[in-house]
Amino acid sequence: MRQFPSMTVAITPSSPADAASMIERAHAVIRLNIAALEALDGAIDESLARACDIILARPGYLVVTGMGKSGHIGGKLAATLASTGTNAFFVHPAEMSHGDLGMLRHDTTLLAISNSGESRELRDPLIFCQREGIPVIGMTQRPTSFLGRHSAVCLTMPKVAEACPNNLAPTTSTLMTLALGDALAMVLMDRRSFSAEAFGLHHPGGKLGMSLQRVGDWMGDSPAPPATVPLDARFSEVVSAITEGRKGAVAVVGPDGILVGIITDGDVRRAFTRDITALVAADIMSPNPKVVGPTARMSDVVDLIVQNKISNLFGRNLLSNLNAIGMETQVLYGPHANISKRPLLNEIALTDAYTPDGNRVRQMVESATARFGRTARAVPLTDDIIWPARGGGRPVAAGFWSAPRLFHTANRAFKNHKTFTPVTFAGHAEVSRPDVVHWTTVLPLHARAAANVYTIHDMIPLRLPHTTLDNKRQFLAACRRIARKADHIAVVSEATRRDVIQLLGVAEERVTTTWQSVSIPERLRAASDEAVAAELEGVFKLGWKGYFLFFGAIEPKKNLARIVEAYLASGSDLPLVVVGGRAWLDEEETALMHQARRDKKVRKKRIKLYDYLPFSMLVSLIRGARATVFPSLYEGFGLPVLESMLLGTPVITSTAASLPEVAGDAAILVDPYDVAALAREIRRLGADDDLAAELSARGPSQAAKFSPGVCQARLAEMYGRLGVR
Repeated sequence: MRQFPSMTVAITPSSPADAASMIERAHAVIRLNIAALEALDGAIDESLARACDIILARPGYLVVTGMGKSGHIGGKLAATLASTGTNAFFVHPAEMSHGDLGMLRHDTTLLAISNSGESRELRDPLIFCQREGIPVIGMTQRPTSFLGRHSAVCLTMPKVAEACPNNLAPTTSTLMTLALGDALAMVLMDRRSFSAEAFGLHHPGGKLGMSLQRVGDWMGDSPAPPATVPLDARFSEVVSAITEGRKGAVAVVGPDGILVGIITDGDVRRAFTRDITALVAADIMSPNPKVVGPTARMSDVVDLIVQNKISNLFGRNLLSNLNAIGMETQVLYGPHANISKRPLLNEIALTDAYTPDGNRVRQMVESATARFGRTARAVPLTDDIIWPARGGGRPVAAGFWSAPRLFHTANRAFKNHKTFTPVTFAGHAEVSRPDVVHWTTVLPLHARAAANVYTIHDMIPLRLPHTTLDNKRQFLAACRRIARKADHIAVVSEATRRDVIQLLGVAEERVTTTWQSVSIPERLRAASDEAVAAELEGVFKLGWKGYFLFFGAIEPKKNLARIVEAYLASGSDLPLVVVGGRAWLDEEETALMHQARRDKKVRKKRIKLYDYLPFSMLVSLIRGARATVFPSLYEGFGLPVLESMLLGTPVITSTAASLPEVAGDAAILVDPYDVAALAREIRRLGADDDLAAELSARGPSQAAKFSPGVCQARLAEMYGRLGVR
């Protein structure tokens, strides 16, 4: 392989005066462009409507042409027109003179672009169109030019100075041309009633295409039916159905075969805190599963996932810690049902499985009016309603509030109108209004007449944009709004705190690190090593401290591809156990793992993959592992590291983001991008019993630094700054 020498280029920085001059020149260019667009806005008249009428009336293609910079703009406009419902393509004017005039059929329309209107290369096409009766739409600054005179409609742009000091290089003129062409395309799109669904048909590839495709497109022609169980299915039958279905969940159906609930892996894990011998599906199911039909767009599915993102674990942890320090807590819900005059129906709405069909008109109205605010009304609770077991049943709180469709409407309003939705808490004789509203994730909401605290878990959409499906522009806009308006911002690590301060420009005193804590049931921690070893051998055919473990969602930031590569390169005889459900953008992360598992020579290394496991089994796997391997590219906190250390399991983790502060000196830290280093540490830890014992001893002490008591103290300090004790 040819080796290329490294090269160093010496750069002499500009003087402060020169730098200031360059910046001012850039500002001047931007101001000229703004002035040009404002002039164009004032120049648009009925000629644009006439141009649209011609294009809409002609059955053939719209042919776009232009020379030089106008041609570059024309190519872009042709692409925009084609993708938004107008059949269009670009033809170079010089090529027309050499045979491509044949593309101008009798039913076509020509859109010709020339700032001066005198481009020589346009003359042949324009004369041909005049002879053949083909209408021409001209786009120029000079309506009296050759182009203007030969146009059925002339879209005239105002004469403005170019940003070029010689007034030669097209700058402001090309910007106006682009803006005018886009305006034409959007007006045509509206006139054609070109829907998002139709747009998706023109964009089948990439993230955009995925978002616009329908759910049915992803289901396939003959989708496998989901695993189902009846309401009275025994606990063992539920676990078997989830395992065999390999979806991480099972649908619960009533006697009539209609969906009545869903049981997820999380529900199964939480059920182990109860007497499982007496449990049936109805006892542990969530009765309000989120449902979409096969005609729903994938973008709507992503919105649904985002709006219902499982921050419940963090929210319940927050409730628990606040209750522990003596604060009165309340919970805000955004159910589908409207507020009723019957109190029973309001309580039912908080857990109701029924989801009415989406009303597009209502959604549009609610989204457009969200800026004026939504009212949350108190919902006094009774013991008449049995809450779902999922998540631990009814939250332990002193008050409950309901604002119908609040979170869905707020997210849609921010997406469409870039506005936060204000929330007013109506007065109630039994439930006091909150003094502080703690939004547990980045939400486009703020409470009136109360302090607003927001938890920002991480800035990964901005720091590692290639690893998430978030709309980065919207995420940044929401974070910036929070940075300006929040009374305080809570974060879960010092790393996230630095990101928030740096990327959002928030003053240090307005950001508090609360960290996170984990709570593992004492009965699981108290089980003897012998009992856990017997379970590992019986269930997984794994020996005590005889394997490496990764657990977590399989997504790009988790770095699974490099973990597998390093493991294979290490030559370790210990198996690698991977526990994690597929999340998003996982194809590249899992490709090597699946290939290795198919390889007969590699099978001996026994890469074991489990999509989902009950929490009790996961705890056993963590306890019995030689080490947890978790070299994530970025984490807001890194709970797997903390959970492993709490259980006395050695950890190999990353030098990135929050992981060093969570791991301290109780773990091996490696560059997450350095496969060779990771392989070396896997090999070393697999062979060095003394090192493993040392890390096992250090882990619980490091984990104690993030105990519930520590989090509670930080929360008390933060709320104290807001006058809440």
